[in-house]
Amino acid sequence: VAVLSDLVESLEAFPEQIPLSLLNRDEQLAYWLNLYNFALLEELSHVYPKTSLKNVLDYGDDDSILAKKVLNVSGVSLSLNDIQYNIVYKKFPEKHTILYGFFQGNIGGPNIREKAYEGDNVWRALEENGQRFVNSNRGTALGSKGKIRISELYEHNMTLFNNEKETL
Repeated sequence: VAVLSDLVESLEAFPEQIPLSLLNRDEQLAYWLNLYNFALLEELSHVYPKTSLKNVLDYGDDDSILAKKVLNVSGVSLSLNDIQYNIVYKKFPEKHTILYGFFQGNIGGPNIREKAYEGDNVWRALEENGQRFVNSNRGTALGSKGKIRISELYEHNMTLFNNEKETL
């Protein structure tokens, strides 16, 4: 927990040392994904050993750890939802693979990577994470009556697909 807290604090302070505007778009994306994922891990460590995260990660609830303002970047209080939906998705609206960079802490979400994202490999890493997720039972599976069942992750991220199931 202490290591996670130190990592999150370091990432929060980073823009004061090097303004994000000096980073290229890929480096900015890597920064936000790393901050989000480490912050989520830190928040989940506070509820450990809870075995069900459904109420903790409740997507529509203001008490969810995703909605709470748990970060401060350049004097701005941010939630994990702020990073995902208001920063990253708005900066990269055309890139569907971005959703595979946001670890959710639950079985129905993408894997967390063994290595942090870096600007020069962020898109390749997202593509790999996406392939692993889509091709696992967590991403898609054959349901009853031969219908394909897709993860709830897509329901929460339909804005990336213009809210059109055909695009998804």
